[in-house]
Amino acid sequence: MARPRYTASRPCRLPSASKQPLHQSPRQQACTADPVHELLARRLAGEVDADALKQDELELVLQVNGKLRGKLVVAATADRAAIEEAAKASAEVAKHSNGASVKKVVIVPGRLVNVVV
Repeated sequence: MARPRYTASRPCRLPSASKQPLHQSPRQQACTADPVHELLARRLAGEVDADALKQDELELVLQVNGKLRGKLVVAATADRAAIEEAAKASAEVAKHSNGASVKKVVIVPGRLVNVVV
């Protein structure tokens, strides 16, 4: 029976003068085996523009009674009260609540809104 090419029991070795075994995955070995590629990757990455990463709107997961019912788009600067009102006013909540009143709204900032009816 043939052994797999890359296994944890078989140490990886760099093509260098040192014969120290390295316990790395093949992907990690490829990244560290060639310092030229690593240097080029760092230079090409450059500086990160923080303004380009800012978002104007957030897309939150909308749940009704813990079940996924849609998505809710709110402004990135919206506070908890605005998110709660948007969730209560959404068509998905009205559709799946069957006229029942909302008992509780659970908000996980930046992630989801769960409406309990």
